[in-house]
Amino acid sequence: MATTPNSTSPLSQFSFQFYNRPGISWSTRQKTEFIDELRACASRCLDPIPDYQCLSYSPSSLDDKLIAVARLGSSTGPIAAFFSSVILTVPSLETPTTTIPVLHTGLTIAVPEVRSLGLSVILGAHVLLHMLEMQPLGYWFTGLAEVSSNLVNLARYGHNVFPSPNISPSPSDMHLHIARAIASSTQTRAKFSISPEAVFDEASFVFRGANPPGSCFRKNSDDEQWHHRDKRFTSFYRKPLGVNEGNAVLVVGYILPSSILDPIRKESRLHGVTTGTKAKL
Repeated sequence: MATTPNSTSPLSQFSFQFYNRPGISWSTRQKTEFIDELRACASRCLDPIPDYQCLSYSPSSLDDKLIAVARLGSSTGPIAAFFSSVILTVPSLETPTTTIPVLHTGLTIAVPEVRSLGLSVILGAHVLLHMLEMQPLGYWFTGLAEVSSNLVNLARYGHNVFPSPNISPSPSDMHLHIARAIASSTQTRAKFSISPEAVFDEASFVFRGANPPGSCFRKNSDDEQWHHRDKRFTSFYRKPLGVNEGNAVLVVGYILPSSILDPIRKESRLHGVTTGTKAKL
């Protein structure tokens, strides 16, 4: 099922869809066709296209993904942008024999001609809202980026996000627990596309050398196209990123119902974000 924003909005040219771990129930052909579509979109932004996340043809690559897409025109139109997240399981801090779900916000792609429309925020809201259906009291999330605008969006919509200019300069025990679980796991590093040689700085939550030379994710943090309009937040994240050093900042935070429901009510661009986008697949 798909939804389309109000016809007076520039976003009315898009049809939005949501997919909840489609790899579990789809046939091999369905998975391959969908990955082909995602890769066609990603090819406009990434060179080379990585064998990573929802872009991988691995048989299980879509099994743990929550994916929101924006298609041009109808629900069968080409994908112009997508937001693909990963559901991780992390040992509980209080009871290590049990696990808690952590949503990694993952991979966001928008083709250049639609990048200024804020589709990444809209698609991200779709994903955060649907995860809230599964975890109605709230849930922990992570994000990793060498792009300050992505980090700013996560800090603005999340609760108790570290690092952020709005909270303590030191991580809490839970922030550190989740970060260590990611940094110490070869498998999770691969899911995050973190170089095996990258060094994690627990004080700043920076993976130094996360994106080595030649990586399609390596960005120049001084380039203003990657900056957010919030200059204070942008300045905060640009400092640990360095200049073309391949560093990536890990943010860890919590999503409360109000974290996403309040913006959906208050921000006009998010008014079309509802559970009606869920694809019953």
